[in-house]
Amino acid sequence: MLSVAYVNGKFLLDGTMFPHHGRMGNILDRVAAADDFGSVDRIQCSFTFLADEAFLNGSNIRARKDGDPHGCIGDLGWYCIRFGLMVYERLGFSVTSVKVVDFEVNQHGVPIDATCVVRFDGGKVLWFHCGFKTPLRQLFEICGSKKSIKMDDLVLPRENPSSFELTSSTLTANDLVTIHDTEKVDCSNNPPHEVLLWKTFQSIARRLDAAPTGASDWKGDTTESTLEANKWGTMSLLNQKVIDALMKSIAEDGSEVKIGG
Repeated sequence: MLSVAYVNGKFLLDGTMFPHHGRMGNILDRVAAADDFGSVDRIQCSFTFLADEAFLNGSNIRARKDGDPHGCIGDLGWYCIRFGLMVYERLGFSVTSVKVVDFEVNQHGVPIDATCVVRFDGGKVLWFHCGFKTPLRQLFEICGSKKSIKMDDLVLPRENPSSFELTSSTLTANDLVTIHDTEKVDCSNNPPHEVLLWKTFQSIARRLDAAPTGASDWKGDTTESTLEANKWGTMSLLNQKVIDALMKSIAEDGSEVKIGG
């Protein structure tokens, strides 16, 4: 799909919404401030909702082999993976391997619950749980050596302006006393992230269509619009590579699967 888009002077933008909101940019700026936040070695995510038996047995496209065979990993896990990729990419780390440490598939062989580990160079880890068998949870946490960032509404925000918690906790007095400091960080009063996704799409598409004709394959171009389009397409492709590797891990009963380049 990406190749077809490139040779036709177009681009592909997937429907992941939260990366386009100011909150995500704020989070990335915070974790990049190592003097204040510390080093990030672990990201933990849980994105689930409770489906009924009919859904789990294949009445919904997300639980059918002829619908979305990636099941909960391709649906809910996609967001967890994107969150981890964006944070670690900002810090200069690349994904190296994946492993599904626990999983359940339905009668069609589609995963309906999974606990996954995605490893990055530098010893960095993304751990996430996704599934259709637990009530709605959308918990996302970045663990720094000095502070942590937490939120429970990344994909489906509950308020505007959206926010996240910046937390610092320590133990003192023989581990009997905790010092806990939490700051609620309100982000810019943006439109809903669904609207911002379409604004991104419209902006890039307009600039690409206005570009001089004649160069049908602009993948290697360095103009601002093509660099931005390539950034989103590359992230989508990497997201899918991680999902494909996780599905291979399930097929191999939870083996570790390497991801190169």
